[in-house]
Amino acid sequence: MPKQKTVKALTKRLRATRNKKLLHHITGKRHLLQRKSRKQKRRIETNTQIKYTSLVKRIIKEIA
Repeated sequence: MPKQKTVKALTKRLRATRNKKLLHHITGKRHLLQRKSRKQKRRIETNTQIKYTSLVKRIIKEIA
């Protein structure tokens, strides 16, 4: 049976760490930045972790 292809849409949006955690970007840093506070823009810069569930376990297998 041929090898399963990785889902390219997921690899562009998510990043898997060595400890099997998924990270994703927070949205909202593209435009309309003048009305957002400095604190809000700083918080948006960081990556956030997705809570570990059975779905996350399956996604990590597809990415790797």
